[in-house]
Amino acid sequence: MVIKDDRENREISEQTRRAERDAKALASAREANRGMAGPNMRHVVLDTNALMLVPQFRIDILTEVSRLVDTKYSFVITSRALWELDNLVKSKKRGFKAARLAHAYLKHIESKGMLETIKSDMKVDDWIVKYAAETPGAIVITNDILLKQRLRAQKTKVIGLRSKDHLDIM
Repeated sequence: MVIKDDRENREISEQTRRAERDAKALASAREANRGMAGPNMRHVVLDTNALMLVPQFRIDILTEVSRLVDTKYSFVITSRALWELDNLVKSKKRGFKAARLAHAYLKHIESKGMLETIKSDMKVDDWIVKYAAETPGAIVITNDILLKQRLRAQKTKVIGLRSKDHLDIM
């Protein structure tokens, strides 16, 4: 009984510390990204499945990226990835509710002025690999194994899901 209570108290304390750390990271990221523009900014490229991490695993991409990236950053997404997300929402098939939440989260990022959409007709993965190769300091958020391998082969930093509860640089 006492051991169980002790364990629960430690878990609650750890969750509280994590929440406080995440709140501080988010606040500092918001401050750092005010008036975003300039050559020292990192481009964080979003893959479609990265957006699906938000509803599926309750990952707050803004907080996690703030924790992992130590400089100013902005998010970049291709119009084709938005098209994929819209099709998932419209399909009414398995996962459409998660896609709807991911789309709403993307609008939230956009409302903060932290999202740039780049028009492209290329396949999303091919565009991401090309964009990351051409953009110095680009970081890609994805959970796609094949895309991670392609990006690592060209020495691009990749952020992915770790332990189903946070993002980490792979």
